[in-house]
Amino acid sequence: MSDRPFHTEYDPGSIGDEEIAKLDRRLYIEFHLHPMEDLLATHGGQIPPDHPRVEELKKLGAEIEPHPKDPSLVIVRPVGRPIFQEVEYIKIIPPGGKDNYNDRPVTIEDKRRFPAQYAAFKQGLSQDAASGTPLTEVSFVNTAEREELKYFNVRTVEQLANISDRELQKFMVGNTLRAKAKNYLAAHERAGETERVVEALSKRDAEVAELRAQLAELRAKVEKSAEKAEVANG
Repeated sequence: MSDRPFHTEYDPGSIGDEEIAKLDRRLYIEFHLHPMEDLLATHGGQIPPDHPRVEELKKLGAEIEPHPKDPSLVIVRPVGRPIFQEVEYIKIIPPGGKDNYNDRPVTIEDKRRFPAQYAAFKQGLSQDAASGTPLTEVSFVNTAEREELKYFNVRTVEQLANISDRELQKFMVGNTLRAKAKNYLAAHERAGETERVVEALSKRDAEVAELRAQLAELRAKVEKSAEKAEVANG
């Protein structure tokens, strides 16, 4: 991994498509709600009379008045108290990068790029589980190691397996844990391949059995027809 600045290495749209999949496997992704001040409702302003927020602002208590000089605008009077809106945010953190992260409003690209995490967020489910295999589900990481890794935003086996050498230096037994994580994923990949082969063989065996049954049925029909013909000729 190069030492490029964080935003050019991890921010969506800043890297080539070929690198995205590899990087995404080791990122800590967290969708969350972030309170943001509604500047228009809190401080007032000027908007077109057909602005989509006109009715919403009225319900919040803002007064809407005609502009004295410009009929294409209306004046929004402040509500008189701070108004905040909950906005969807995404936090993108490389494993081990506790203080080096990007936290910003969600874009359509984020939802496309991290669909499993976003779906878990909307359903109130664990985003860690959506990102991979949580470290809580494996036995090769003890409780103390798990808490230390969590502090540095390493929460899944996939993130641990793909952590960079630079970030790995922060952990006492980092090399050992990363190796175990890689072995774990490799073993499960082999198991998955074996399962796919077994499934293919089972499907083939089922098809062969079906063909044999069809042949036996056809043979029985031929033999029965031959017997009838023999009786008729006798």
